[in-house]
Amino acid sequence: MKTENISKLFQIVEAAMNVEEARRAAVIEELCGSNMELREEAWRMIEADKTAPEFMAEPASEASHVIESISAREAPIGDTAPATIGPYRNARLIGRGGMGNVYHAIQTLGKVERPVAVKVVKKGMDTDAFVARFNAERNILASLSHTNIARLVDVGSTETGQAFFAMEYVDGLSLKEYADSNKLSLDERLDLFVIICKAVHHAHQQLIVHRDLKPSNILVTEEGEIKLLDFGIAKLLDDRNSLYTVPATAAGQVLVTPEYASPEQLAGGPVSTSTDVYSLGVVLFELLAGTLPFGSARHSRLDYLRKRNTDEVRKPSAALGDTAHIDLENITSARKTSSVQLIKQLSGELDTIVLKAMRHSPEDRYASVEQLREDIERYRNGIPIQARPATLSYTMRKFVTRNKVSVATACISLLILAMLTLAYIARLSGERETSRRAAVRAENVTEFVVEILEQGVDTRGPDSDEYVKTVLSMLDNASEKLESLEDDPESSVAILTSIARVMTGLGAKDRAIEFGHKARSIPIESAELKAGVLLGLAQAHFHVARYDSAFNYADEAYNLYMQADNPPLASILASQKYRAWSSPTVVGHTDYVDETIAEYEKVYGPESVEVAEVLNDLGQGNAEDGEAHFRRALKIYEETIGVENEMAAAVMANLSLAVEAEDSTYALALQVRARDAFEKSIGELHPRTLTTMSNIGAMYVERRRYLEADEIFTETYQRRRSLDPGGEIRSPISSYWFALAKLGLDQPSEAAGILEPEVLSLTVDDYRYLPLAQVYLLALRRADQRSRALAYVDRLEGELRDQFDDRAVDNLYAIINRK
Repeated sequence: MKTENISKLFQIVEAAMNVEEARRAAVIEELCGSNMELREEAWRMIEADKTAPEFMAEPASEASHVIESISAREAPIGDTAPATIGPYRNARLIGRGGMGNVYHAIQTLGKVERPVAVKVVKKGMDTDAFVARFNAERNILASLSHTNIARLVDVGSTETGQAFFAMEYVDGLSLKEYADSNKLSLDERLDLFVIICKAVHHAHQQLIVHRDLKPSNILVTEEGEIKLLDFGIAKLLDDRNSLYTVPATAAGQVLVTPEYASPEQLAGGPVSTSTDVYSLGVVLFELLAGTLPFGSARHSRLDYLRKRNTDEVRKPSAALGDTAHIDLENITSARKTSSVQLIKQLSGELDTIVLKAMRHSPEDRYASVEQLREDIERYRNGIPIQARPATLSYTMRKFVTRNKVSVATACISLLILAMLTLAYIARLSGERETSRRAAVRAENVTEFVVEILEQGVDTRGPDSDEYVKTVLSMLDNASEKLESLEDDPESSVAILTSIARVMTGLGAKDRAIEFGHKARSIPIESAELKAGVLLGLAQAHFHVARYDSAFNYADEAYNLYMQADNPPLASILASQKYRAWSSPTVVGHTDYVDETIAEYEKVYGPESVEVAEVLNDLGQGNAEDGEAHFRRALKIYEETIGVENEMAAAVMANLSLAVEAEDSTYALALQVRARDAFEKSIGELHPRTLTTMSNIGAMYVERRRYLEADEIFTETYQRRRSLDPGGEIRSPISSYWFALAKLGLDQPSEAAGILEPEVLSLTVDDYRYLPLAQVYLLALRRADQRSRALAYVDRLEGELRDQFDDRAVDNLYAIINRK
């Protein structure tokens, strides 16, 4: 049956299963009509569901699965092991496969003895079909010659006429057991996977599809050598040899392991090399994330197939969030990492590679195992992977990541050159339109330069701080070029505005405000340029929570744009947005919000990315409609450009905060997704990334997951420190939650050490002061430093009583004296 008909089949079977057995025939006949294939398959699935087929009877975990590979591990002996099998002696049963039993035996070659693994068709299973499949298997193995594929030694038959073949004996563990017991890192696991891909690619070059790739069919010796086993259900693509074309399945039989089988295998469809690509995707998923994409096949066949057909493949990183069904501590321990680090490593390109290999339709997967291997190698070498669309932004970001400082130097030089060109063209030309065209070209260059410089923040190497410092230093130096433009104030304003924009993109908003005020202090006539300066100031002020100033600057910018000749539409809308964004706090109503959303819908369309962006912006601070705005924005991104970008990340972070009170689990998952998207799009050191990490840490603290909170706050502080190694870290809210995590881990001295610089730097009239002071005093008391805590409060008592009521101050003393 074709894969695309499976959904219809499930609907028919489900309808039939929901009526009394006596009425099922009539229901099936009515729904299937004249389609006899559909009717027969429906009845087959219903009967199969009743009888719980063998392939679903055993759970898929390594601990409980019947051994199906040639392995060194002991297996319960059911059949009596023969003393000899052909010329091989001292036979001992070590495993059972889908086709036959596997024995450890000794081969004597002159004076040399060597162990072999001998596979014999099980007693009672030697039907014509099974013998034909056995012959196909030994011929397949004979045609393969590769270091990492178990080598065929001999073929023959026993004294009772049962066919057998002997293979080299592999003394090793399954891929999963080897990787976990040796606590291999992700990089080490990827090294193994690359070797596996090369072996499978060799088989595909011989026109052989394995059809049952899984960790138990991939053994690793103590020395780390990989061996692929059990081509027992392999199928040659070359139909010239009849021994190689035995049907893989018969009615009622499924000779695959369902957890690793492709959709077309489960649907009875045609098998190709793409089938192995899918199975390798599952193997890689489990190797990296420690769990299976769809769980184990412990349900009825109907339930499991419905789940496989209707559920989307979850990302490996997302699977780690399912703590109710996985042992996250064991998974991370087996990879020598933390949950935070593991999720971060999987998110992005590794997620993309796995999902590409596991696409539902074969034509949407990697075209070959070799392409899958090449993408793994590309990921390891920091080169853009093929699975991700080769957009200019993605490719450029990869290039910038590898060449940050040199790219920054070139970009800032280009920015200055563009602005100087604008100035000189304006001087030489008395024509206003010529000057305007030059301005447009220069602005386009500025847009490009700003984008590239902001992409450069996406750094993961030890030179992250060098990049950020270098860019800021070069921007300072660039402002010195203005001396040559003393007689051209408009070009000076344009350059200062561009520098301020770059600084805002780097997170240095105070510096951006400084340059914005420099630009505003220069007298110019152009209403459009004046409005641009004001818009930049509105943006920077808003993001440092100076809403009154942001509203006023945006309102003034909007009015100036409306006075200008042919002002850019995007700038008009941006000024509207920042005015509306600040308005709930400043003017106390949301009229500006509704007007701005309507204007964006009119200009760009109701389901546009631009509307999603403004919905996200204006949802913030909007207690009444914020959640609805965020949900609508996220849906637009999911249906247009995806969610692995800065804009969608911001939506997820904001939606997380909006729903946290009602659904804390969903809120935490959103924050983790937002953090991952921020890291990929704007970098690990960007303030938005760091803020999201702090939000995740706070959520861990609220759930009393103190160890995970401590890990993520420690990493956040390390990143902040890299931006200014010699300076002091100032982040009061983050420090508050970090200190609570330390208290939860019974580390009060560390908690006090985190909060002390914050408390001492804040004035008592700062809204953040009191909660930080309370936790600080609590930490000192638990660290047996009551005298120090009392001295601190005594010194500030007068100031505290002036700022707070007596009850608040008395409470501080109570915290210190509480037993």
